Amino acid sequence: PNPYEPQRAYLYLVDGRGQRFTDAAGLTEELASPATSVSSLNYTVTRCLPDGQREEAVPPILEPSDRPSYWIPRARFLALLNSALPPTVTTRFGAELRELHQTPDGGVEVVASCS
Repeated sequence: PNPYEPQRAYLYLVDGRGQRFTDAAGLTEELASPATSVSSLNYTVTRCLPDGQREEAVPPILEPSDRPSYWIPRARFLALLNSALPPTVTTRFGAELRELHQTPDGGVEVVASCS
């Protein structure tokens, strides 16, 4: 299945909190790549006015921090997260989680319905 879901086609902003996770998963270097995301330190917003003029601005959307945040499209972020999964994990798109149980041996049993 295709991870692009038009009804969920939005951007994630991965800030310092999210990067603690990507650091632990070994994904931050790829996340920070200009081919993958846009740094909060390196973007502009262009306003297209009714008279055809354009205004570019760098809005101060985020509070300054010790490391940049990254804007990443949802489909690309899912692909990045999937790249860190072991080959024994199967990813299902369009599925709904029904139940989640820990097994006696410490594993996880997932019950889902697929559309």
